[in-house]
Amino acid sequence: MAQHLSIRVPWHDNGWTGCVCNNPDCNQACRVLKNIALARSDLKREQCQHYASDEVSTNAAFVPPCLTESGMFMSEHSTAAIRNHPYVYDSHYNHILPTQVVAEPYSFLATPYKWTLRDDSRESPNAWFYTQFNESIEIRVGSNNWVSNGINQKHIFEYFYENVVPNESVIVAYAKAVPFIESSGRILIGLGCVELVGPLKEYDYANPPTGDKMTSFLWERTIPHSIRGNRKNGFLFPFDEIKKYMNDNPLQNPDELVVIAPDDYRDEFSYATEHLSHDALILTLNKTMSVLKKYNEIGLSYGKGSSWDACIKWCHIQLEKAWKDRGAYPGLGAVLSALGVPYGFDVAKAIKARYNDNELWENIANSIEDLSAILPNHQKGILKCFTTTKRENVAELLDEKQSYLRLLSRITLTLPQAKLLLDDATRSDRWLCNYADQLTNIHNSDLSAAVIDNPYILFEKTYRLEEKYRIGIGKIDLALFPPEFVAEQFFSGDDSNRITEQDDKRRLRAIIVFILEQEASNGSSLMLACDLIASVGKFRSDVPDIEPEVRLATLLSKRRKDFFEEYFVQFPVELIPESGDKRTETSLQLIRLQEIGSKISEFVNNRIDHSLSVNDDWDLLLNSVLKKEQQSEQGREQESRKEKVIAIEKMACSKISVLTGGAGTGKTTTLAALCKSNAIQSEGILVLAPTGKARVVLSSKLRKEGVRSTAKTLFQFLKNSKHCDTNTWSYYLSGKVDSTTAATVIIDECSMLTEEMFASLIEAVKNAKRVIFVGDPNQLPPIGTGKPFYDLVQKLKDQNGQPHYANLLVSNRQKQGGTTDIRLDVELSKLFSEDLVSQVQEDLFTQISLDGTNIEFIPCEETAMLPAAIEQALAKIGITDIPSFDASLGGELESSGKWMNFNSAGSVENWQILSPYRNKEVVGTSGINALVQSAYRIPKPINHRNTPAPLGVDGIRFAEKVINVQNQDRTSKNWKGSVWSPMLPMDRCECYTANGEIGLTTGLKDNYHFIQFATQDGYIYNFYSGASEDSPLELAYALTVHKAQGSGFKSTIFVLIEPDRGINPLVTREMLYTALTRQSEKVFIIYNKEPSEIRKYSGVELSDLAHRKTNLFGNTVLRQVKDGWFDSKHIFITEDGTKVLSKSEVIVYNMMFEAGLNPIYERELRLGDIIVHPDFTIETTMGDIFWEHLGMLGDYGYRKDWERKKKLYSEHGISIENGNLILSQDELNGSIDSTKIKSQIQNIIK
Repeated sequence: MAQHLSIRVPWHDNGWTGCVCNNPDCNQACRVLKNIALARSDLKREQCQHYASDEVSTNAAFVPPCLTESGMFMSEHSTAAIRNHPYVYDSHYNHILPTQVVAEPYSFLATPYKWTLRDDSRESPNAWFYTQFNESIEIRVGSNNWVSNGINQKHIFEYFYENVVPNESVIVAYAKAVPFIESSGRILIGLGCVELVGPLKEYDYANPPTGDKMTSFLWERTIPHSIRGNRKNGFLFPFDEIKKYMNDNPLQNPDELVVIAPDDYRDEFSYATEHLSHDALILTLNKTMSVLKKYNEIGLSYGKGSSWDACIKWCHIQLEKAWKDRGAYPGLGAVLSALGVPYGFDVAKAIKARYNDNELWENIANSIEDLSAILPNHQKGILKCFTTTKRENVAELLDEKQSYLRLLSRITLTLPQAKLLLDDATRSDRWLCNYADQLTNIHNSDLSAAVIDNPYILFEKTYRLEEKYRIGIGKIDLALFPPEFVAEQFFSGDDSNRITEQDDKRRLRAIIVFILEQEASNGSSLMLACDLIASVGKFRSDVPDIEPEVRLATLLSKRRKDFFEEYFVQFPVELIPESGDKRTETSLQLIRLQEIGSKISEFVNNRIDHSLSVNDDWDLLLNSVLKKEQQSEQGREQESRKEKVIAIEKMACSKISVLTGGAGTGKTTTLAALCKSNAIQSEGILVLAPTGKARVVLSSKLRKEGVRSTAKTLFQFLKNSKHCDTNTWSYYLSGKVDSTTAATVIIDECSMLTEEMFASLIEAVKNAKRVIFVGDPNQLPPIGTGKPFYDLVQKLKDQNGQPHYANLLVSNRQKQGGTTDIRLDVELSKLFSEDLVSQVQEDLFTQISLDGTNIEFIPCEETAMLPAAIEQALAKIGITDIPSFDASLGGELESSGKWMNFNSAGSVENWQILSPYRNKEVVGTSGINALVQSAYRIPKPINHRNTPAPLGVDGIRFAEKVINVQNQDRTSKNWKGSVWSPMLPMDRCECYTANGEIGLTTGLKDNYHFIQFATQDGYIYNFYSGASEDSPLELAYALTVHKAQGSGFKSTIFVLIEPDRGINPLVTREMLYTALTRQSEKVFIIYNKEPSEIRKYSGVELSDLAHRKTNLFGNTVLRQVKDGWFDSKHIFITEDGTKVLSKSEVIVYNMMFEAGLNPIYERELRLGDIIVHPDFTIETTMGDIFWEHLGMLGDYGYRKDWERKKKLYSEHGISIENGNLILSQDELNGSIDSTKIKSQIQNIIK
């Protein structure tokens, strides 16, 4: 039975052909590998660029760091590098010489990293497989956990490659990152066969090792392969052709053109080189064939090599071999290990070598008892730790639970999965029991009978647990639905109760749960039955499809209703097609999301019918806060104060309320004034926020105003209240209420909350007297289920009098100079909002071209020009060289002039580059960060401190701007001394770093980077130096818009580079709004189109919020727009199908339409040199009448704009007095007077 392999390779821009990359500086995808990142952080980066495209040979002047990472596996010639033993500084290894490692033509350099971990590591396979590893002969050097004794190394490597068979074993190459793929996961690069396993090579020695001198072997091993450009016996995926196709077809989902390794087998595509199970290979080959068929479908060129059909045929051949080798019981090793059999995988292998699949279970118990007769001689040592009594106990279990254990053995379970199901110690783990039972009740009873009846319960009971415990549907399918040519071999008489039909309700239920969970992760809490049925059909390409009518009939069957409603329920949804004929359709929702929705609705409905009584002088409290702040122009200031006082009164008197408003409208100020009330402050105030930055902004403001409060990130709070888990980052209902919650709870940045977070939160703060949700509903919705804040805002907004809804409209951001008194950056952001778009001036882009005070477009016609465009933008904010760059980050030259010191992180928010992408070449944040780093930090500025060991794969150095990407609580003993301050009291320190906090490397010492965060300036957090692929810190000169949400900066530089044709597929309306509201002073937009073209992103078709299908607070109505269904709350369409901008305009238009007036919406009207678009134009025999509906007269800026437009109308003879101008308006509470509008319509008719 051949053992297959996976092997990790770095991304390469010229086909891994034995040359240096064509453009190394643009290849940031290879830096996700630790060894390459470490090497490229020094002079090798410059050398890579210097030798770009040069061929690398065995005697090359320069060897790029990717060589030993299999970066040249398609080279026609040999390549070589010198390896230095890592422990030569130790006396046991100082005799070892630098040794050459040679990569033969068309060869991988395989390095099984995980297998070189000592068995005292929880990750080491040496604890599970009988590699003959001997811990007693190891010498620990420092704190390393790697096998270093040559005897052990030889045993391990011989075991690892023992069953790798030339011309039979398949080798699958994958990369951790590909520049144009944003999805996470391992991306396949190519497949072929192993042609040979190269010899194991020992290091060279100065003298033969004797006494305490250790032997040692190179970890790299040459594996020649069969992959060639002709695709005869293996192939690479056509990435150049894919990139070209994507450029011409920007709306094509790139994930459909590549193969992403199966999630269920992620560990098998990790650790550089790893064993690949037959199941992992089978799923990989099936997905590969689907992608190859897609190439045929879209006409992707296959050039001079074999056709895609020939590649499909090759995959079929390998697939058939894999199925035959797999056998019926690939999970037997994990099952035996979980039952307590030491080295159960080796024992299972020995038993299967003795008995075929049909004989195995008749003999397995006896084989365990008489194991000495089964094991080969070199594995007899297993018996030393498996006594006769233990063997008898296991044999008895195998007899008692044979049906259950036999079924589990059919599934390729991992050891943690098997232990979850069989090992008492694992099942009784207190944390796992408490957490798992909250999600799936997996510990409530013995699952054996249920699993025998329905194996897909294994998926349903584990899919929300920690990744290592999840048992995917694909694994179960492979066990139950082998292809016909092996099915008879795999199943015999005692399998009469197995699932044999692909449309079995048990399988269908599991698939539907999976799809609904996937839909939830993409934002929607429910799914149309018709869409779900289509997705069921696409679920697996290798199992016969479930016929559409069978899927639908099974799903909607009343007889099966109870069975399905254990996991999901049906909901009616009203659909409004473009044809206008309304109909009701069925949608489905997960039970857990229904419970979450009910929890949220109950909480809100119970609170909106009650009010609180608080008497205070809100004007006085607001004035006490505002007197310390910059004053606006008088009229604007009066409007601003008025709306703030109204908002404070509503929040004070409501048990639940929302405070909304765009950036700069004064939400923080308003909350500070509210909290200054002695009545509120005396009962306690809790401030919560999803990001560390948002938490600090509000809590700092309260502290400045002398308000006592407790501030936490949402994760901190919900972790303590037992509503979330640190291993899965998931939130759940636990039934627990936080008994210490303050009377007033304020949650900021609520647009980032998923339904799970929202429900967990309200359950925890159930006893709070007053709960205030704060945010901007126009921002990006959460990464995950739903849009609960938006839905809550709409519910409270629609109430009569809006007693619980407070909206701040007046922007307090001040204009400095320019041709108008309006902030044009604020105006542009409104274009991408839902409720403010009607305020946008018609000549906005003309004004922007004339006034660059707060916004400026910087042209960038092609990607290659981006570095120059970024340099230009930085120059406009005063960064022209290293000293000015240092100054922008708070650097101060000490008096001697020798050293540049960075004593604070307070300046890291002076400027920020933003991009929609992370991985994309050049325009992604990875590339931009490397660009900025190479310009200002590499090589080291002469007055900077040395960085002995750069941190993380980004190679973070002294004085670098960074972002923390992991929540870390540093209050435990393990973190003692890792947080300190030379000046500030430690009792005020958070001792906690939240995901999203931005900081600066202000010092280095003893292999540690000292980081200060802007949110906790003055406190220093130690981070261990050195390259690590899971470092909690990343460079932060450039951030994705999602990561920047919740943060603010003085100036921002937004990079928006579109394909030559079409739109940027990652950009949504909410993303643009969020990107354009991060700055307090100015935003620069680097754009490769005319500025006005950015308007195209304002449509509802590109709204993430509108795409999400939810049913909080009532029925769901979906409206068709082009080919998609959208939440009708976001779409304003009249009875005759005309799109308008607001609900009020729908009412006005429909009333005119029903009266026979046939209004024309926003028809162009030229008034001199100016073009305007009246809301409605009514053609009459007496001339045109223009109707303007004024929807936001409560907003100062809107009112000023209307006064200018009204004056323009008057100058051209259009006025109320002349009878050709009609005005209607929304009331301040958002309502509309229909009676008055009806009267105005009647006057026109008369």
